[in-house]
Amino acid sequence: MVVEEKLVPMPQGPSHYIGPSSSFGFVLTVRNMVAEFNSALTSVQADDERSKISADFAGSNWSKALEPIVKEESEDSSEDNVDRRMSDPMRPQRAPRPRAPSLFPGSVDSTALNQRLKKTTVLSLLPSKEVADTFISAYFDHVHPNYLLFHRPIFQARYEAMWLQPHILMRDVEPGWVCTIFMLLVFGAQALEDRDTKQSVQIQRHYLDLVQARMHQLISATTLINVQALLLLQLYQHNCTERNSAFMLLGCASRMAMALGMHREGTSGGFDSLEREVRKRVWWTAYAFEQLQCAILGRPCAIDDM
Repeated sequence: MVVEEKLVPMPQGPSHYIGPSSSFGFVLTVRNMVAEFNSALTSVQADDERSKISADFAGSNWSKALEPIVKEESEDSSEDNVDRRMSDPMRPQRAPRPRAPSLFPGSVDSTALNQRLKKTTVLSLLPSKEVADTFISAYFDHVHPNYLLFHRPIFQARYEAMWLQPHILMRDVEPGWVCTIFMLLVFGAQALEDRDTKQSVQIQRHYLDLVQARMHQLISATTLINVQALLLLQLYQHNCTERNSAFMLLGCASRMAMALGMHREGTSGGFDSLEREVRKRVWWTAYAFEQLQCAILGRPCAIDDM
């Protein structure tokens, strides 16, 4: 039996390698089987609605699953949607959804944030502590239980100490720590976006841009906090179906972790019990997600099980 390997074309952009053992490869095989069945079936019976649906499925030779999700800031408030609703009197009108109090006060709107970017202290790039605390809590409540990267008391102690140093400059703080805080704000805003979707999307985009602008700093130094920041960024990219970007970031984080000796039990002797626990959590989170990514994409794993 010849194993078929191919590049799967995307609706937009270049084709990507999908291995024959991937879940995507399985779908492609099912499509081929459905196409053969349809071909045999059309010779004995006329087309009906069911056969048309299966023919559409079999005829699709690309995958939207590798395309990034483009989230509109506010679909219902767009002028085009308003025009469509006004021009169609038969269209049922949805009752307006009650709006919960916003967690995004004016102090963190885009204009204020852009003005504060001119300053160089860490706290000048953050929202108020009350808002930041809410986002950090939302991250630990909704994301962290399934993606363990931190020991919360240790993280919380460093986070609280940061607010006691209002004049500390960006250049005096590890880039990985700053990017980690930014990514936790991104995830926190995402978890609470039902309270104010438009402002949540704006906050996510703003802090994601700040992290991506510091990518060169994250990959140029091998530290535990940089590994954690990269793993957070790759999770966000994966959730947005930026699968190829997530795949590359995960590989970078995994190799950085190996450079720190996190893949070997014997290298943890010089650390206290809490730091050993954090290193284990980060390593096994990276390993488990690497296995998941490779199963989805059918690509070789960067981590040798041996």
